[in-house]
Amino acid sequence: MTVKPQKFERKGPGLAEIATTSTSQAPDSEGSAIKATRRQRESAFDSALAIRLVEGCYVALLGFLTIQLIFTLFEPLTIPSGRTFARGDQPIADLTVMSSFDPFIGYAPQTTEVEDYTPAAETMLNIKLVGTYVIGDEPSATIATESNGQRLFFVGDTISSGVTVRDILSDQVILNRNGITETLSLENRAPVARQTSSGPRTAPTPGSTGSRPPAGDSVLSSYVQVGPAPGTQGLVLSAGTNPMFFEAAGLIDGDILLNINGQPVSSNPAQVMGSMATMLSRGPVTATISRHGEEFDIVLDPSGLLP
Repeated sequence: MTVKPQKFERKGPGLAEIATTSTSQAPDSEGSAIKATRRQRESAFDSALAIRLVEGCYVALLGFLTIQLIFTLFEPLTIPSGRTFARGDQPIADLTVMSSFDPFIGYAPQTTEVEDYTPAAETMLNIKLVGTYVIGDEPSATIATESNGQRLFFVGDTISSGVTVRDILSDQVILNRNGITETLSLENRAPVARQTSSGPRTAPTPGSTGSRPPAGDSVLSSYVQVGPAPGTQGLVLSAGTNPMFFEAAGLIDGDILLNINGQPVSSNPAQVMGSMATMLSRGPVTATISRHGEEFDIVLDPSGLLP
């Protein structure tokens, strides 16, 4: 019996080849691990170096600021040199203020030049001056025009085309009519030079009032009414049924009558009206008026008011 040897096919590497392959791959793995470790160490060193550089910059900046603060605190103060004057250049005090200043009432009032409008001609315009009020800084006048009726005008206002109010006096208004100065006076009053605002004012005569009424305090009561003024030492005034005289005198409702010809008024309105009627029948009467805390005098002229 003949036995044939079997042939075995080689499948895969042999033991020798496997050993050789394992031996060749081991050094490569160890080198990669060493390289990775080296990279990690280098990265950590770089990070630590950067941190130390930043810390060093902060320390240097802090030291610089500390030095600046020390120099600021202990630096000696410099005193500016004062201004020196030569003997001939010394300033001279202005003593003119002493002559214009009163320590009790302040600056002395400045005197203003009063302009005389007497040469001006009376206007021929169809307008009528009802009354003026020249107490205070803004004088005003009540003027009746044909188109607009009675209106209150101030200096600079336009009455009509080309006609403006140039000035307001106690009993007349100065007009500027296309560059020409004219006057508008109260009826039955002669033009006079301007009066100062501190002096008494003259109440103008009212215009046409129809037939002359009988004399007595009843006539006066038709022009002005008086009544008690609680809390004051006078009587309150208001316009009567015929307000022409009241408005022309520059009075307004609510004015307080304090004195008549320098004498304080009583608290009896009827008695005061009777006394005023008697005084007006003899001549002009000076009445002291209080308005909004300001006192001034008005001269009431009985011309054309009482017979």
